[in-house]
Amino acid sequence: MPSPTEVSLTPSVTSQEVWGDVCTGIASSDGYIRMDFGATSPEAIGSARSFGAVAFSTPQKTGDIVSVICPVAKGMAYAMSVRNANNITCAFVKLIGSIGGGSSS
Repeated sequence: MPSPTEVSLTPSVTSQEVWGDVCTGIASSDGYIRMDFGATSPEAIGSARSFGAVAFSTPQKTGDIVSVICPVAKGMAYAMSVRNANNITCAFVKLIGSIGGGSSS
């Protein structure tokens, strides 16, 4: 179960038009990675992925706020990617009882 403890991760950019990774790292505990962004076109798409799990999210129209969330296990690599997006933010949400947080690279 997610906890209210959230660790902000620093994306490599806060706006991106072409598909690419904006935040990668290794999870130091079990939890969830989350990316939020504003859609700059209806063709925007975001992805959060870790070993064995991939999640995608898309807007319905330009200007929508989009979130994509994916579970991640301790010690596993993760990546968040996006296109046609601005105001990109990334975070790691710890599980209740977990110690530590995501580390971005």
